[in-house]
Amino acid sequence: MQFLSHGGIFQDWIFPHDCLKYIWPEITLNRAIDRQVCSITCCKAVEAHLVPLREAQWYSTNGMDHDRSAIPRLPIYGDCIVFPLREDVCKCFNGECFAIVPKLTPMGMQYVMNFLSTSAEEIWPKYHGSVALQLSEDSRPNLFARFAWATFTRANPWIGVGEYRTVFGRYQHLATKRLGYGRYKIKGTCENLQENGESKQMHERSE
Repeated sequence: MQFLSHGGIFQDWIFPHDCLKYIWPEITLNRAIDRQVCSITCCKAVEAHLVPLREAQWYSTNGMDHDRSAIPRLPIYGDCIVFPLREDVCKCFNGECFAIVPKLTPMGMQYVMNFLSTSAEEIWPKYHGSVALQLSEDSRPNLFARFAWATFTRANPWIGVGEYRTVFGRYQHLATKRLGYGRYKIKGTCENLQENGESKQMHERSE
């Protein structure tokens, strides 16, 4: 079998288009995006991207580049991917300090800032849990992709500290091309998963 996602590396991750509706709530969002105004602070903004520009290959490979408003040959550019932020907040965003996640608030289900690190001491106490004000209705897949991107780099060191961990991953049978889901008990880095993992098949479906 060939493992499709391992090592805590975002580039190896396959976007779950078929499962998104079950794992990431659909929330009514605004279509109008003012790229000059920060989506969190309402101050003057610079353009951040829900999926970083350097991940353009992953974005295209996973069929994410179907936004009609995108500029030709610049797939990571349309309103569904651009996220205006104040410059200092944008710096934190690019540093994987926070993601935008769905949360039930007194005003209903909304997307809010969720900090993954407290290193930005001047920002996270004030804006953790703040509602993201400017998001396109087509942003949903990119918001989930951003959550994955921000968390994958933090997961790999935790997995590879020498303790036994249980990793749930997706693999593909080379002969049948069928996809399966497996639970693997590993010790050490996730890069050893393909050679040393003890797998138990959980589910299988056609490609």
